[in-house]
Amino acid sequence: MAGYNRTREVEQLLQKTQSSPPSFVVHLHAEHWILNNGSKFLYNNQIASLLDDIRAHRIPVDFLDLFDQTQVPFYDGCMVVELLDYRSQKGQESAQQAPQKTRVVLHPNPETLWADLCILNQRHGGKWTDREALEIEAKVLVNWHSFSTSSSAHSLLACYLTSAVP
Repeated sequence: MAGYNRTREVEQLLQKTQSSPPSFVVHLHAEHWILNNGSKFLYNNQIASLLDDIRAHRIPVDFLDLFDQTQVPFYDGCMVVELLDYRSQKGQESAQQAPQKTRVVLHPNPETLWADLCILNQRHGGKWTDREALEIEAKVLVNWHSFSTSSSAHSLLACYLTSAVP
């Protein structure tokens, strides 16, 4: 997703993944929200920062470890999030029975790249020096387009770095 026309690329990714499972699902209710089919969270809860990241269309860096551990699917280096909105719309008196369904694409950013590098460093025993980590990051940035157009930038980054680890 490194091209100049992000809107077109998002539309193409959403069309390509319409029959694939989303990376995760957020159920939006009037007083709370639910991640996948788990616990209820209030909108002012600390974990609600996830909603801020979704609104900004960026992969939430604070949750990368969790996504990695639970093997959340990435599509073309991005996450596809399904929003199910049960809140009432303007002009309606009660909450909707059938939710309004929307899919949103979350994009990687320099912060998620650095977090991925840190995760991979931990997997390799935390032996990288700052210089080695920066060299690997530079190699990844030079080749970013090939990462961002593959099935999972996160896993491709891991494969690339496994062969490039000092």
